[in-house]
Amino acid sequence: MSASFSTKPVQKFGIQTDKGKVIYCFRNADKHQAAGIRVLIHPTKFKTFDQVKTELSSKVGLPTGPVLRVYTKERKLVKTIDDFVDGQKYICCGAEKLNEELLPAGILKDDDAPAAGPSSSSSSSSSSSSSSSSSSSSAAADEGAADAEEASPPSSSRKPVVKGYDKGLPEKFSVQTDKGRAITCFRNGDKHHSGVRIVVHGTKFKTFDQLRDNMSKLVGLPTGAVRKVYTPDGKVVKALEEFQDGGKYVCCGAEPFNRELLSPAATS
Repeated sequence: MSASFSTKPVQKFGIQTDKGKVIYCFRNADKHQAAGIRVLIHPTKFKTFDQVKTELSSKVGLPTGPVLRVYTKERKLVKTIDDFVDGQKYICCGAEKLNEELLPAGILKDDDAPAAGPSSSSSSSSSSSSSSSSSSSSAAADEGAADAEEASPPSSSRKPVVKGYDKGLPEKFSVQTDKGRAITCFRNGDKHHSGVRIVVHGTKFKTFDQLRDNMSKLVGLPTGAVRKVYTPDGKVVKALEEFQDGGKYVCCGAEPFNRELLSPAATS
């Protein structure tokens, strides 16, 4: 038995799944973001690239809306889930373009990291190189600090986080709905009724019958359900589109419209 184990590898039992890829994501044009947001991409959780972008939208939090495009730190567009590499950094963009002038600080760290030079073979060369490197590094640090002071713009001329904001606020990405119309309804023949406020919204009332059912509950006619709706001057309302925002209306049942006992609040 031991001989067979030495020649053949032991098979693993159970369902074996692929290892997930850990990536670090940054916001586009956020130059102050030094640490990326850790996201685990596992094939059992994400089947499509759109599912990954939805996850990035909730975790990264772009000020311009959901994540629509993802770039590598080399500014290459990521097109599929397979393009992601474990341990790499990525830049998330919305509808705006990739801003290469305001790259996140965490991305610039990798770009500015110096490459390691070859090791010296003798101790004398290593000591001389260490002394020369220390002097050159101090000089380079002084020059870099001076260049940074010259290159840093004043606070009054700083660019916005997103370049597109120069032309105004971005458009909203969510579904925009029409504003509801607030109306005031009065009971027919009740001159002491102060009116009931109802908001006529397209997402709540699809038909005129649905609105009349709601009026029947709120207005409370003594003659029963609301069957007809009139304007204060006696015109019949026949469709939802005829209601005006801020308008006043009289609800009637089977009885005729009574102009003589009209509430004063309906005409004021």
